[in-house]
Amino acid sequence: MNHGPPSGVKTYTKHFIPMENDPEAFTRLAHALGVSSSLEFVDAFLEDGSIMIFTERKLIHALLLIFPTNEIYEKEKAEDERTRQVYTASGVDEPVVWFRQTINNACGLYAILHSVVNGSVSRSISASLLLLEWKALNTRTQSLDP
Repeated sequence: MNHGPPSGVKTYTKHFIPMENDPEAFTRLAHALGVSSSLEFVDAFLEDGSIMIFTERKLIHALLLIFPTNEIYEKEKAEDERTRQVYTASGVDEPVVWFRQTINNACGLYAILHSVVNGSVSRSISASLLLLEWKALNTRTQSLDP
């Protein structure tokens, strides 16, 4: 009996305990990273698939898609990754900062990092020591492959 992943599905050597898919938890983490307290994560869709009605207008800086995966999804993703051209661009002239996910179950963390370090949100980062250190590291490593 084979208990490993389906054929062609990526395996990871590092694993995170899945992060809670809670906008309040995401917001707390983003604020801890130094993102302006005026910014927050909110739910846009309800579990039944209907669109949540907002009571006030909000500027959307990023959209995080959270969904469960299954064997069919993993097989299709593996096939897509085999045929997709690998992103190798880097440097100060690139329009976005992109991190390749190398840790299983860390998609929420990667989504938060991508939403924080790209676009207008990156200009709202306060003097958080962690993100200031990241910015300094990013400046030194911009020419490296993703």
